[in-house]
Amino acid sequence: MRWTLTCITDFINICWTSAGLVYLTYTILLTYQCAKSYPLSTYLEYCFLVPQDVILLALVLHFMGRLSVGALPVFGIYLFVCYALAFRLVPDAVLTTCISLVTPISMSSKLLQIATLLRSKDAGTLSATTWGLATYSTLARSITTVVQTGDMAVLTTFSISFVLNSVMTTLVVFYQSRKTKGD
Repeated sequence: MRWTLTCITDFINICWTSAGLVYLTYTILLTYQCAKSYPLSTYLEYCFLVPQDVILLALVLHFMGRLSVGALPVFGIYLFVCYALAFRLVPDAVLTTCISLVTPISMSSKLLQIATLLRSKDAGTLSATTWGLATYSTLARSITTVVQTGDMAVLTTFSISFVLNSVMTTLVVFYQSRKTKGD
């Protein structure tokens, strides 16, 4: 994966609220599946995605001049809450509430991205390959969930994400092809 931070302030076609929501859903899914003692194969990618997103978020905040020492307590609270959820230090009702929020949070995230793209009518630096991989990943996770856990809350989230990722992939391909034809 190639990281470029040269145009970090170029927010055209990037919805940071959506990125934060995605990060939140990754965190909830990771802690939920860990707490439920699901097989590692059902959530292994989140063990990599969550730290990757923390680093990316820190870099973005740093280059925007918004990262300060004041963020450390917030990060500490975040880690404590993750630990408490993953190791069931809180009542199961809290865990159930968190996982039930993942679907609307995930939908909001994807819908914000779709709305941003529809408003701008320009795929810009969005990658059809990346969105295609996200679509494939959510389809694969749906199948894995059916086969290994049968957890309907997780399956619902992945199924809706699959549909919305498919829409996003289609829009990116459409706007990129329009731009290519216009050149």
